[in-house]
This record gives sequence, structure tokens and C-alpha cells, in this order.
Amino acid sequence: MLTDERVQPVVSGAFHLLFTEPTTHPDQVAQWMRTTNIRSETRLHVVKVEDLEAPQVSQLLGRVCFALGRDGTHGHIIDAYPAGDSFFVRGPKHRMLHVPVSSVPALRGKPRSVLRNFEIDPDGSFIYWPDLDVHLGWNQFLQAVDPEELRKARQRSKDFNKRYGAAIRKLREEAGLSQSKIEGLTERQLRRIEQGECRATNKAITALAKAHALEVNAYMERLAKAME
Repeated sequence: MLTDERVQPVVSGAFHLLFTEPTTHPDQVAQWMRTTNIRSETRLHVVKVEDLEAPQVSQLLGRVCFALGRDGTHGHIIDAYPAGDSFFVRGPKHRMLHVPVSSVPALRGKPRSVLRNFEIDPDGSFIYWPDLDVHLGWNQFLQAVDPEELRKARQRSKDFNKRYGAAIRKLREEAGLSQSKIEGLTERQLRRIEQGECRATNKAITALAKAHALEVNAYMERLAKAME
């Protein structure tokens, strides 16, 4: 915890979690950074003690430790805080994202008072806004600011839709069902699903399960096996 400027150099290249008190002046933080030779934001995370209660501090420390473990690169969020019209989100490898609210459709145009009311999942899987009933994970924030990550995500989704559609078609043909005989789906809708042009909705899966004389869970299990 930083209370004055009498600080000592620390391990070179290490990640530092700095807790500051209400009386800490920004110049003290800057002085500490110069003393420890920190030049990258991936090596330092500053936390104001007055902003957190004891359980939240414990959870934050747990997320930092988790990020240092073997699973620490799997998209978990360490911490986040709002600043103006943006969110700063720290995640895998201690990377800090500067995410404009306008780049996240689920948050765009919402009042600041609502945006500031959020919770971070204890293990960092997501950030939750109770007033909006919105959950966002690291990858969604990353895709909001990195066009290449968004392109990759869309490609993964497209590839999945094609495999899923092919499995739906395989089961249908094995059952001797024609595209025009699925009650609740038009032939055009089913054709688009089977070609991977769109993802099957819950309504579509329910209709397909009924056409196969199966419960939804049983039909989903067969789809999973067909995709394998």
C-alpha cells in the first residue's frame, strides 16, 4: 500500500498491484513508478482502497493470483473501472483494454449511473450489470476494440454454424424427413440453417426435435454426436 514516497525498487519485470489510500496524491504514484522503473501499464494496476470493501479486495487478489496460474490466459478479467465514456478492463497477461462505451452495443447509450453499477464475477469470467441484466466477458471487450479479434470470432461462429447445419441435415436425411415437412419451420428457414447461413434458434431446435419424435435434450445429444 502506498502511503508516502519512501519506496524501494522491486523485482524487475514483475506485475505490481498498488493499493492507494484516499490521501495519496497522483504525483506519489508517478514517483513510485519512476523509482521502480515501470514503463508499461501491463506491469502496474492501481486500486483505490476507499472504492472497495474487504470481500472485494479478497476477490481482486484471487483474480490476480488466478491470472498468474496455468489458466491465466483463458480470458478472465482481473479488474475493471469506468472513466468518462469508457471502461478500462484488465485481463489475461495483465493486459489493459480501453473500451469506449459506444463500441459495446449492450452498453451504448445507457446512463452513467447505470453503467457504474456493475459486479465482477469472483473468478473473473464476466462483468455483470444488474440494472441491464447484461453479462460481458473478456473476449467481448476485446472484440469491441480489436477488429482482428472480431473477425476471428465471426469466422469461428460461421464455421460452427456450417458444422451445426450439416449435422442437422444429416439427422434429418437419416430419419427420411424432407425440408418441407418440419412443422414450425419453413423450407427456406431450414435450408438456411442447414447451409450454415444462420444459427438454429431454440424454436427451430424444438421443432426439429418434435419432427424426430425426440425430446429436445435427446435431439441435442444426437446433434453433438453427428458433429463429432
